[in-house]
Amino acid sequence: MTGSTHYETLGVPEGASVAEIRKRYRELARQFHPDVARSPGAAARFKEINAAHQVLSDPERRGAYDAELRLGRARAAARQGQAHGVNPRGTEAGARAASSAARATTAPSGSRPRRTAGRTTAEQAAAVIAEAQAAFRQMRFREAEAACRMALRMDRRSAVAYEMLGDIHRARGHIDEAIAMYSYALQLDRHNRVLQVKFDRLVGQPAGRSGERPARPGGRSHRVPTVFGMPAARAAATVLGCGLLLFLSMVASMAPGPATAGWLPLQWSATLLFSLGMGGLVAGLLLSVNGYVARARDELAFTPAGRVRRPTVPLGGVLLAFALIWYYAAFALYVCVAYTHEAVTASLFRVFGGTFALMALFALACPDSALHLLLMGGNLVFPAMVAGWMLGDAFRD
Repeated sequence: MTGSTHYETLGVPEGASVAEIRKRYRELARQFHPDVARSPGAAARFKEINAAHQVLSDPERRGAYDAELRLGRARAAARQGQAHGVNPRGTEAGARAASSAARATTAPSGSRPRRTAGRTTAEQAAAVIAEAQAAFRQMRFREAEAACRMALRMDRRSAVAYEMLGDIHRARGHIDEAIAMYSYALQLDRHNRVLQVKFDRLVGQPAGRSGERPARPGGRSHRVPTVFGMPAARAAATVLGCGLLLFLSMVASMAPGPATAGWLPLQWSATLLFSLGMGGLVAGLLLSVNGYVARARDELAFTPAGRVRRPTVPLGGVLLAFALIWYYAAFALYVCVAYTHEAVTASLFRVFGGTFALMALFALACPDSALHLLLMGGNLVFPAMVAGWMLGDAFRD
């Protein structure tokens, strides 16, 4: 073991918990990111921080690393004892024990032998990655992750595989793991602007402290007026949007309600349909511009994740189709898919929750038609909210 340990690199004690390690990593990542730190050694320091976090955040790799540390210290103690004329038998026995522990920890149980050199080609890795991309688009995250790790065993320098793993961790809400995967991919593909944007969003770039814009090269940062912790312009737009939602609910209360027309939304008055649709559009826009949801194209898989061997149906299209039939059917479908494929994302749950909250607001404004609105109003509100969500992405940083 040469140089400082991974614990010293991150500045945490050896008994630190995983939460402490991740918190410290995020602080250092923001401080030494090459786009922020202008010192000559920032890039090298950033690379060391990523490597240390990658090892210490994985329990299996951390156990192997700790065993290697103990082995190195035992050997150092044995050499020091020999230099001072001390019987080295005890220290040598400790070194052998540490070496055995390191070998036992490094070799995972049930591991398969590596593939032969003739089969572990870059072409085969690319084919496996294509299968991972297809599985990711269908939210089969377990299969996608397993395929990416298989591709990395074939080609350790596959930036696409690391990027895919970052996408999977990000979709699961594992932000620290996603940052680590994106950083590894950036080291292998430095000119990938899409990848750089993904990384910057997760690490908090280009935003600095709340209400402070980052300095341009050669310029100075300046404060932006804030209201309730958000930029003044965004706060004003939020207040205006909430006021518009209340106004639309009042308009709906004056229109003929569904109680007199029927259960199907197509039978409701044009005024009520307009109010529901516009309310969903505004609500989705507010969620997006205020950062309460991630990018719609990432969460709903509207855009291709790469070339795949077989066509796949994006999740967003399936949910919208079910929502047009019945909103609660779309929600039940998403819950089943999310939990069976470990694809739970906070963004979609917030959109579903926002849809129900908006239906409740209109139900309070129209008490005679409350049951109709609560049961069938989501058929129009949810697609409109998704449209507002996608529109809001165009106004985000």
